[in-house]
Amino acid sequence: MNNLLFVYGTLMNDIQSMIANHLKTNSFLLGEGKAKGLLYDLGRYPGFVHQPEAETEVIGHIFQLDDPVDMLKTLDEYEGITASYPVDSEYRRELIPVIRQGVSGKHQASTQFDSDQINVGPLEEEKPKQERVDYCWCYVYAGNTSGLKLIESGNYLEYVKNNPNHQGFIDSV
Repeated sequence: MNNLLFVYGTLMNDIQSMIANHLKTNSFLLGEGKAKGLLYDLGRYPGFVHQPEAETEVIGHIFQLDDPVDMLKTLDEYEGITASYPVDSEYRRELIPVIRQGVSGKHQASTQFDSDQINVGPLEEEKPKQERVDYCWCYVYAGNTSGLKLIESGNYLEYVKNNPNHQGFIDSV
């Protein structure tokens, strides 16, 4: 089973809540990612609509789940996706392509042999940061978006700072 999860709202790494902390405790943050689509204000939390052909991107975090079966079951319940509500749920869990930012690193030169001693070469220059596409589970909004406020920046962490309704919801979960 795929063990990558893309989150764009109340589960992001910088959010402090019981459910976000549960995710952080049971996963590894791989970094920031971007997915094609639109982010909406649903009143107290955001909703992401995945649109592969969109020019706009939504910023989020990619987590590698320790136990994807258990964690996704917990998150399905949090997002209202259960066996008793499969069709009328506000969200659907889907695998979507996510662009991971900043994949780079320094690489040590290969080991060289000189007589009986092993000399390790100097560190190579840091390679330029690159993008890669990962397929991640994501909770996408399944409702009607007409009349909803668009979060134009696609960045929930910026948006939530000035929205007490969202902060109140985060504090309650």
